[in-house]
Amino acid sequence: MHIFSISEWIQLIHNPNKNINTNGRNNHIWGINKNYDPILGQEANQIFEKFNQYFFPLENKQEIRGQVGSIGRYIGKVKVIGYDVGGFENDFKWENENKKVQEGEVLVCIQTVPQLLPACIKAGALVTDEGGVTCHAAVVARELKKPAVIGTQYASKLFHDGDVVEVDAINGIVKLLEKSTKPNHAPETIQSNI
Repeated sequence: MHIFSISEWIQLIHNPNKNINTNGRNNHIWGINKNYDPILGQEANQIFEKFNQYFFPLENKQEIRGQVGSIGRYIGKVKVIGYDVGGFENDFKWENENKKVQEGEVLVCIQTVPQLLPACIKAGALVTDEGGVTCHAAVVARELKKPAVIGTQYASKLFHDGDVVEVDAINGIVKLLEKSTKPNHAPETIQSNI
């Protein structure tokens, strides 16, 4: 999928053979600049991150709220899986992500996809940034009878590998009980092009 700005579309209309570099862009469109061109890709991501940091500071935050995807309570260590949802062609990377999750850990990710089912099965509970009551994580958690809090917006940024959390999937709250002593490293991102 290619995303072009308005000026790039105009260039393509006048010269259909023009090669426009769209590397590094994704589906984020944040707004428009003074030339009415959409802000895309890395620039949009940077603006989005600054917006989130300003309006949703994670420093000193001990709990987050989301929707209940599957009822239950669970206390366990966090395993954060980071990826860019979209392409499913690279099974090797999905297999590596699944291997990172140990039995009983709390799987924290942006959202689950069918390729993460082995990780979901091993997890004691699921926590996602995105999703509603009919999302993949919620349906899988209900089928596996595991607690799930979904739609937290930024659990994958707040919690880090090794943190101990309580997943209260009765009230839709995920609470940090113990901070990991490991250095905080951003999870490796699986990127894909559709």
